[in-house]
Amino acid sequence: NNRDLVAEQIESFLISNGSFDGRNRPDRETELFDSGYVDSLGIVRLIDFLETTFSVLLGDEELLDERFPTINGMTCAVERARERDDAVAR
Repeated sequence: NNRDLVAEQIESFLISNGSFDGRNRPDRETELFDSGYVDSLGIVRLIDFLETTFSVLLGDEELLDERFPTINGMTCAVERARERDDAVAR
C-alpha cells in the first residue's frame, strides 16, 4: 500500500545518508532524533527530502506533531500534507 511505500522510501533515505545501517536499523516507531539516529543537520536534509520526494510542504502541524520523529510519524505527516494540499487544490 501507499503508506508502506512512503515508509520504505524514508528508510532508504536514512540508510543512504548514513543515519543507520542494515545491522542497526530502528523500527518504525523509534524516536530518531533523541536516540541519535538523526542529528540537527540530518533533520534539515530529511525535511528537504520529504518535501521534494513527495511534493508536499510540511507545516508546523506536521513538524511539531509528537509522532513526527518516527518513520511512521513522518509517513503520517506526508499523508496529512498531501490531503491538505489536495483539498487546497480543489
